[in-house]
Amino acid sequence: MNAKSKQKRINASEERCLPEEMVTSFAASTMSGSLINATGLDKVIIRTSEFDVRKNAELDIVLSTVDNVTGMDLYPNVLWRNGFSQVKGRKAYNNNYTGIGMTIRPGSLKIEFNPNVIIFGDNLRSVNYEQFMESINIVENSLNQVGISTNIENCKLSRIDLCRDIEVEHSYELYQSAFQMVSPKYMSRKNSTFKEGYFRIQNSARQYCYYHKQGA
Repeated sequence: MNAKSKQKRINASEERCLPEEMVTSFAASTMSGSLINATGLDKVIIRTSEFDVRKNAELDIVLSTVDNVTGMDLYPNVLWRNGFSQVKGRKAYNNNYTGIGMTIRPGSLKIEFNPNVIIFGDNLRSVNYEQFMESINIVENSLNQVGISTNIENCKLSRIDLCRDIEVEHSYELYQSAFQMVSPKYMSRKNSTFKEGYFRIQNSARQYCYYHKQGA
């Protein structure tokens, strides 16, 4: 009896900025389940300056740097206002919801989420269109539970990661020499990073990552 070694899985991730309307159209083209060689959504980051924060919102506030001599805030930034009172600090955040991160800086709300982690609890599978829209609803509900009010449809798309899982016959390490030949014309080899089980090449607008997907 011949024993076949367990296949390894590598994740190729592309990060780029896309128009907001392409998010749902792209999600609509994905297939459900854990399909190998199917391109899927990974991380999504959206931003907005139009938001309100309720009093006693579930947010951790990082205070501004304090001058040791005067005891005064060096950079007293206003994060948001509750009526006539101001809430000051460097930033406020909540990372207590699976697959969702919320960060407020002066005048800006950043929402970072991974639809795969929200729906499945991991990034080993990719959502389809219906599941993607379900993850959006979960993000909206999580914001409301925290105490943040905003209209996600009016948020601007800041970043989207596309990913593809590939099963290969050999271990990740045997492919590292091949990664050294990856050099698109619009990307300099100077902007590449090699680590154990990880390769990345990037420019100011896009990056490609190849890594050994543990647990796959």
